[in-house]
Amino acid sequence: MKRTSMLTLAAAVGLSACSETPVGLTDPTPIGETIVITEGVVAAPFNWRPRVAHSTLANAAPTLGGSTTTAVAVNGTACTTFPTQLVTIIYTLSGNQKSSASFKVPQKWDYNGVAFVSSADTTVAVAAKTGGGDRTYAIQISIENSAETGTGATSFVVTPFGLVTESTDPPGQQLELDASSSATIHVAFTDCTPSNTPPSITVPSDITVEATGPTGAIVTFVVTAQDSEDEPADLTIECSHASGSTFPLGTTTVTCTARDTGGLESEAASFDVNVVDTTPPAISGIPASLVTLIAEDAEGATYDASGITALDLVDGVVAVDCSPLTFAIGETGTVSCTASDTRGNTTTPPEEFEVLVTLDFSGGQGFLSPLRMAAPYSAHKLGSTVPHKFPAPQYADGSLATDLVDLLRFALNPLPGNTAAPVEIVDGDYSAGSTEWRYDTEQEIYIYNLKTPKTGWAGFWTTMVSIGSVELAKTTLELRK
Repeated sequence: MKRTSMLTLAAAVGLSACSETPVGLTDPTPIGETIVITEGVVAAPFNWRPRVAHSTLANAAPTLGGSTTTAVAVNGTACTTFPTQLVTIIYTLSGNQKSSASFKVPQKWDYNGVAFVSSADTTVAVAAKTGGGDRTYAIQISIENSAETGTGATSFVVTPFGLVTESTDPPGQQLELDASSSATIHVAFTDCTPSNTPPSITVPSDITVEATGPTGAIVTFVVTAQDSEDEPADLTIECSHASGSTFPLGTTTVTCTARDTGGLESEAASFDVNVVDTTPPAISGIPASLVTLIAEDAEGATYDASGITALDLVDGVVAVDCSPLTFAIGETGTVSCTASDTRGNTTTPPEEFEVLVTLDFSGGQGFLSPLRMAAPYSAHKLGSTVPHKFPAPQYADGSLATDLVDLLRFALNPLPGNTAAPVEIVDGDYSAGSTEWRYDTEQEIYIYNLKTPKTGWAGFWTTMVSIGSVELAKTTLELRK
């Protein structure tokens, strides 16, 4: 006896955006296939005969089906309006099925910029069934785009796979799906512009630096920017003056803006760079020790300060003011030098050095006879006249200094053991019987005759003639009773 049965399979595909239930599923009529089963003869493999049905999304989004459907809209990951679309595919099974079976369908489809890559397979179990009627199996898949593609269109095919029977009658029987069980999904990548906000910019506070030269000073600074969408390294910062450039003397306003990758600019921010000059000129050529000058005449000598110069960082070479420069014979004076730039910066405190004016004693120095310049010193009787003679010194030009009479200072100072009071004769003030200082042109010497008293001066004395701090002659003498 022969037994026959009929099994008809069909599949329908529907689309739902962000919904697990397909909307508007129509035309569920199965496409049938008659399978004749003869006793003792192995039956032909069962085939799935899915039908692609058209469905309409509740929000009037695109539909699926065939090759003429409107595409599903999916944005790139740079936009957040539609990061993922959910689509439901309905597989319809018609007819009798003796044994249970199962098949798999990928549930996640991700576009990587070239093609869709499937993953997250789900297994659908098909139970054995007798009798008429349809059985539907709804599988929801997600469509994503990780490539941030802007506009464009593509498609991919969802095909069930791995359909096998779970019975052993007959053992290991394989059931295959025909081409109509596949669902083609068309996808459009919408033109999506991510929301963008302009960056913010931070500039430093006003900067004040000291000038380092005539052109001003090199100034460095740091300007930063932040943006909600871009990394700091992707932002472009532009300033009217670059960090590390030379800024002139005075105030320069620096204005900066930041621009993000979307072309939006921040509000301009500004700060001032003040290049100032508070440094006085540097003076060079100041003598490091006492300067000794030979008198030019009886008035003394004038120091030549032409070798003292000043250099300013901004103005360059500037004038030096040194005073006083003229000093009398025997005077040790202090010369103060200052320099100022055009901004009023003046050397403080002044640079100073000392000058001593003396005479040229290369022709000989010291008292002449009857005084002696070394022991045994000359001895003189109290009440006698003691001549003091010394050779004329020279001026700076080599001429004899013959006009010093009014400048000479004569002094006698008692040595230890001598209880007499010191004696000083200045400007023609001399004791009774003494003569004034005079210059002898024939002998080219200065002469002074000291009349000593008869009492009160006994003992040893130092006798000296000088002009200011310059000693012209000095020795020791003894006065006896």
